Amino acid sequence: MYADAYEAHGKSLAENQPVVVLGTVMKGNDGARLNVKELYPLDGYVANNIRKVTWLLSPAHPELPDFLRQLRATINGSGGDTRVELAFVFEDRAAPVAEAPASLNWRVVPAAFATLRAHPAVAGLLAEARRPELKEVKRWGRKG
Repeated sequence: MYADAYEAHGKSLAENQPVVVLGTVMKGNDGARLNVKELYPLDGYVANNIRKVTWLLSPAHPELPDFLRQLRATINGSGGDTRVELAFVFEDRAAPVAEAPASLNWRVVPAAFATLRAHPAVAGLLAEARRPELKEVKRWGRKG
């Protein structure tokens, strides 16, 4: 991590704190190395960069109505731009049922997400993330 990247993102570095690293991989004679351009705390980055969550649900699970109520309460409490889709798992296959309307988009908050993910009616999930893009860096050049 060069000085300019460290100055901008070094505050996100802490022992035992997961981070997302954006940069470039450079291959040289001594092997590959990562040139860190940006670094963000994992929780905040995930919350802002998940485009869609497809909840894979067990249709016969007795607690499915409870999960749907919890999901709706979570969505009502956090507006955002992450789309929600529901799918049911039948004999090891997922059958998409419906994408919720845009009015039910939500902001993925790690604690609420973990609670929903741990619900017994959830068989799994699919999360679609935005493609990471590095911020534009100003380059100093010669006038001429």
